[in-house]
Amino acid sequence: ERWDVYQPISKVEENLRRSEGLAAVTRSRFHFRRDFLGGATKDLGDFSLEEILFGDGHGVFARCLSFMQRKHEAGACSATTLQRFTKYVELFRRRCAGELPTPAAWLRQRLAAHKDYAGGSVVPREFVKDMVVLAASLSQQPRSPAASAALSELLGDLGDLA
Repeated sequence: ERWDVYQPISKVEENLRRSEGLAAVTRSRFHFRRDFLGGATKDLGDFSLEEILFGDGHGVFARCLSFMQRKHEAGACSATTLQRFTKYVELFRRRCAGELPTPAAWLRQRLAAHKDYAGGSVVPREFVKDMVVLAASLSQQPRSPAASAALSELLGDLGDLA
């Protein structure tokens, strides 16, 4: 299948502005083709990210998943690859639905709760240090309780993606 996702650059720029807002993944609407599968209409509409990526089985990620499933059935994609891809699609679906936080939202939540954060735009050095230590601990086996908790917050039951 051929996709036509063309839109005027002014609409792309507007989408960029809309994406900068707080919780834009779940709250903003973006310009996107009503029919990107090569239909007759070239009209743009305003859609949530969830609608663009997953809407009515015709969203971008829904189409990608369908493609991967067909490749698997044809023997061109391993079961392991399809399973991993499916989990990543599910991760994006949960983030778009607000069921899991985006990494940016997760960091904002952690910053807001940090003992040294006084509000505003100044990020305390101690917070940065804590995040670096946490990031380094994510690659260590066994993982520390703090690293395991962070992965659980970010990935839910999809933690094996880490």
